Amino acid sequence: GATPVKCKENWKCLDWSLCKKLNESSEELNNENKNYIQNRCDLFGFDESSCGFRIRFCEDLNRCNILLAKPETIEACDYVYQQNCNDNIKNQNEEGIDCGGDCKPCESPKPVQESKSYWKVGILLSLILLIGVIFFFYRKKNR
Repeated sequence: GATPVKCKENWKCLDWSLCKKLNESSEELNNENKNYIQNRCDLFGFDESSCGFRIRFCEDLNRCNILLAKPETIEACDYVYQQNCNDNIKNQNEEGIDCGGDCKPCESPKPVQESKSYWKVGILLSLILLIGVIFFFYRKKNR
């Protein structure tokens, strides 16, 4: 008889995602995966603050439709909060919240500019004009 053609799986995976904190990103997972990650965290001794997960996408390039050798696409990880310049916290070597140090420079407060003295000039010109008008009528009256 004829021998069945065997399909050899050829899995390629993208890199793992960054580790996300389970109790802050669990909406991305179904209940089965949430429970799986929680159990793995318990096994590894990760407490609630460090229980994380990461995911990756894997594809069988030969499209065998067999999942026997499919690599893991989700795993538990030790979540560590990564300080950065966009976390709204003054940390690392920042001089202000998310600025200074390794982050973008902090904006220096703008000096208070003295209001322009246009109004002073306006009053002065008005006085000169008024004196001129008074002087004009005074001279006209005395002629």
